[in-house]
Amino acid sequence: ISVTSLKPADQFIEAQVRIENLAGHSLPSGVAFRRAFLTFEALDEKGNVVWASGRTNSAGAIVKGTSEEVLPTEFFFDPATRKQVFQPHHQTLTDESQAQIYEEIIADPEGKITTSFVGLDHPLKNNRFLPKGWRTDGPLAEFTSPHGDAEHDPDYNGKSGASGADNLTYRIPLNERTRAIVSVRVT
Repeated sequence: ISVTSLKPADQFIEAQVRIENLAGHSLPSGVAFRRAFLTFEALDEKGNVVWASGRTNSAGAIVKGTSEEVLPTEFFFDPATRKQVFQPHHQTLTDESQAQIYEEIIADPEGKITTSFVGLDHPLKNNRFLPKGWRTDGPLAEFTSPHGDAEHDPDYNGKSGASGADNLTYRIPLNERTRAIVSVRVT
């Protein structure tokens, strides 16, 4: 993981982040409830976090920015809309309620998100890191291919061989709090 650029603009601060898969298989691998996610934090000169994406609370649940409010996507249910929700695959993140989570999400025959092996029916999201060289015409590609928004990400294009990396943009809107940003960190 590396921050490849950090630059201010009139309305925002933009950070480019690159994550590379060094394994010979998709990550995370194995069962569908495994996930990997990025924690991106923007810091002021004192080292205080003033903007965040993918930060967790003491129980390991992803929270909204610098608050302790657990994101509805952590439980696949939004109580306000009474609908199931999950984090889509992002290429650009602009809000503290967005988090880049690499995972496979599968629905049961009724369309409900499930991790039950006997209930698996169709993928809703698969943005696990592809291994370098993965191709749409490769072995078992129909089972390992990206699904959802990751299908439209150029980093996941397997026609000529996947790069094994994902490039993200964090575009932090400037306001009274975020004007103090002097550095960022990502894990």
